[in-house]
Amino acid sequence: MIMLSPGVETRELDYSMYIRQISTAVLALVGGATKGEVNKPILITSPEDYVRNFGEPVRDVYAGYAALRFLSEGNRMWFTRIVDGNEAKAETDVGDDTPKPAVLVGDPVENIGDIEDMDSIGIDYTDGENTTQSITVEFVETVSTITDIITAINDEVAIGEDIASEGDNDNIVLTSQGDGADAAVTITAVSLSGTADLGFEVNDEATGSDGAVITFETKDPGSWFNNMDVVLHPFDDDEFYVILLTEEGLEVERTLVSADPTFDNYIEDELDDSSDYLTAIYDPDDSFQLGADDDDLEGTLTGGEDGIDELTYTDYEGTVTIPEYSGGAATGLQVYRNVEEIEFNILAAPDVSYSDVISSELIDICETRGDCMALIDPPMELGVQDVVEWHNGDLEGGDYPSQALSSSYAATYWPWLKYSDPFHGGSIWLPPSGEISATYARNDRMAYPWFAPAGHQRGSLNKPIDLEHSANSGARDYLYGDGDAVNPIVNFTREGITVWGQRTLQRRPSALDRVNVRRLLLMMRKAIAASTKYLVFEPNDEFTWNEWEGMVEPYLEGLKNSRALYDYMVQMDENTVTPQAIDQGRMPGQIIIKPTKAAEFITIDFVLVRTGAEIEEYLA
Repeated sequence: MIMLSPGVETRELDYSMYIRQISTAVLALVGGATKGEVNKPILITSPEDYVRNFGEPVRDVYAGYAALRFLSEGNRMWFTRIVDGNEAKAETDVGDDTPKPAVLVGDPVENIGDIEDMDSIGIDYTDGENTTQSITVEFVETVSTITDIITAINDEVAIGEDIASEGDNDNIVLTSQGDGADAAVTITAVSLSGTADLGFEVNDEATGSDGAVITFETKDPGSWFNNMDVVLHPFDDDEFYVILLTEEGLEVERTLVSADPTFDNYIEDELDDSSDYLTAIYDPDDSFQLGADDDDLEGTLTGGEDGIDELTYTDYEGTVTIPEYSGGAATGLQVYRNVEEIEFNILAAPDVSYSDVISSELIDICETRGDCMALIDPPMELGVQDVVEWHNGDLEGGDYPSQALSSSYAATYWPWLKYSDPFHGGSIWLPPSGEISATYARNDRMAYPWFAPAGHQRGSLNKPIDLEHSANSGARDYLYGDGDAVNPIVNFTREGITVWGQRTLQRRPSALDRVNVRRLLLMMRKAIAASTKYLVFEPNDEFTWNEWEGMVEPYLEGLKNSRALYDYMVQMDENTVTPQAIDQGRMPGQIIIKPTKAAEFITIDFVLVRTGAEIEEYLA
């Protein structure tokens, strides 16, 4: 701060930066659903929130069930709905679609004097067969009243009551015999020799209509809307409510609108802005009317299609552009690729992650982001040998991986689990990723992400009622040893169904071949990077280096005290920030850690010694 004249200035120097806490169990899913926006990640925070946004899970689509299993333990996730191209929005027409005739009404006649001097009137109209007629009515006899004129017209046209007077002999109303949008009445001539005025101008025109109907369409495709009712309930003569009711008659939403485009809540604009579910298509020229004393109007939504029956790997994998639903944004799994847009820690696609294409895509996204790990589900009905061959890329048939799944950013669990299905009755078999994501969330709530999400303390599963296979000790050795990395879920006789492994899919032996260490590193990298970014563009000098170390060291000490680390060291000085690094605009730092390992293989030696021996001599 530079001062040019004497005085006192105060300033604040904030050197109190610290590493903020971050969420460690946030799930991201892709899958089909019966409602909801398409190819847009939606934040979900409870089971009720999921059903409200995407409807009840579909029997043969596992993503919805996985979401609800996670939400039984976790409280934040992202769900992206995908469709197969056959999706459709539900719609209905509400109103009176009876064809209407053309009605032309003259202004009230103010001066009937000298009406007897009127000699003719020219009219074009459409008759009952939609044929245009053009006539000139000559008043042969003297006319002295509006009724005389109406009588003369009716005699000439011979259409009886279709042209008649209204009011107290001071209006003339011309009504076409034909109905619908083609019906018309036009005044082509008014011949007067006196001062009479029938209230018409030459070329005054009226047309009929096909009826005043408002078409309602759901904003998103899906069968969830089918058989729901759209009810129009009067509020006053100018406004009415649009009410969406479930098939059981429960109100979903209510919106106050007007059919008058001059109103602020004009129906098309108001539903676009305020309704979560409906849009309206309406032509103001139809002159829709629903008065305060009128009965409700209603229509039933039909035609909604989910677009899930023919989902392909391409739909799940996603692309970077699709015009209709995302305006050119990413779709499918690609919505999760940009680390700066959405934060999560766990990625899954339960319906198709067993495939070569999707398992590779899941791993690639997680490795590219560097802040999350994927849960890869095996196919259903695989035995011990089959699932090992599948994850090694050796299982023939299907669209299975063509090479071994190998990455510390992914893990696989086996077998599938059986649940009671509260939505459709009976039971259902589900891939394990939904349950495992819930286990991660429960692990973090009970302990920390660097604790192994397995074993009897944090890996017990209470919701499944059965599993496909329960691997015995020999099978578990085969799944978990010799470089294989399938985490078994086991049904123990007394302890029940339990996650009994925590390997990542990394085949190279290192600390990162364990889930607890991988999750610790994911958390540390994200937390430290999120706080370090506030030093970008600061002077690259010892002061900033010390500020960074002073921010990181207390964080690591807290991790050490919480049993995440055995030891650590932080370095950012002239040894890491060399003159060349300074010239290149870089400020490298180094964090060396000894992560805590889980006790997976506990051996206890019982040592027998002679009676006179000193026991201390035999201690390790």
